[in-house]
Parts: sequence; structure tokens; C-alpha cells
Amino acid sequence: MNKAPGLKIIIITFITLLLSIALYIIWYFQIEKISTQELKSIQNQLLNKNIHITWEQEYKSGFPYRIEKELNNINIKFKNINLSTEKLKIIYQPWNKNHVIFLIPNNITIQYGQERIIVNNSKILASLIIDKFFHINASIVSDEISFNFLKKNYDFNKVKMHLKTSDEDELRFAILADKLLLPPLFIKKNIIKTNL
Repeated sequence: MNKAPGLKIIIITFITLLLSIALYIIWYFQIEKISTQELKSIQNQLLNKNIHITWEQEYKSGFPYRIEKELNNINIKFKNINLSTEKLKIIYQPWNKNHVIFLIPNNITIQYGQERIIVNNSKILASLIIDKFFHINASIVSDEISFNFLKKNYDFNKVKMHLKTSDEDELRFAILADKLLLPPLFIKKNIIKTNL
């Protein structure tokens, strides 16, 4: 007595599904391993240019859709400039390793000699794409950013910044903001709006 042909199809489909899941898991963790190696490689490349970047802890998450690395107590030092922040989340897209997303949910402190700038932000989100020719296309957005410098606040609402490099080593950029609030020293009315 022959088995029903439908049973073979169900078994083949089930085995194919299991193999596909296993291959995806193997592929995902290979990409995760490569992203960790690339992070270390970037750290070493910056070190060769006298830019020291350190962090204390690294947490991994995001399975199965993306690879997320949360770095804590980040410190970047170049000459007499020191930049630090409490947390930085790096998000990799497994299907496009050239596209990286950064999320900074907390303040950034920039120390320059004796001067200090504190950047208060509401979740800075940055997107970085590097193509096969090493051209960089970056976008940075935030609902609100405030710079505290020399005991004065400079507030920017709905900020968007776009950066792009080209074959001619040119850097093209655009900065958009819905509203700027500057100290009275700079302008009389203290407010600049884009919809004037």
C-alpha cells in the first residue's frame, strides 16, 4: 500500500522549513560576528590616526530581525578634544551590512581644553551608508537638540542634517531646523523660524 502523495509534500516542506531556519540562524550569527570584528577594526583604524575610542560594556540584541549593539560609557579622545556619552546603540541590518543606524538616547559632553559643551538631545538618530566605492551618505535627525556653551543655551527643534561624500573628495551637507532659539546677544527677537 502506497503512502499518500500529500504526506511526502508535507515532510519535504517541513524539512525545507527547518533547513531554512537553521541556515538563517547560522548566517545571522556569522553577520553578528563580522559586525563585532568591524567594530574592533574601526577602533584600531582610528587609533592609527591618534583617535582613541573606548567603551566599557557591550550588549547584543535584536535577533532575528537586526543586530543591535549597545555600548556603554563611550569616550572618544583626539588631541585635546574629549567626547563622551553614556550610551550608544549601533543597529546593523543583516541584509545590508553597509547600512548602519546609530541611536544616542542621552547627553553628549564635548570637552575642549577648559571649555565644555553639553549637547542635550531627544534621541539623536543617525543613518550611515557606505557604498562599494567608500562614498559616505549620512543623515542625522532629532526632535530637539540643545547646546549648552558658556552658560548659554542654543536650542534647535526638528533638526535634520545630511552629509555626502563624492569621488572628488568633496563633502556636501545640508542642515535643516524648524526653529532656532538663540541667546539675546545674537538676535533681538531671540527666535528664527523657517516659515517666516
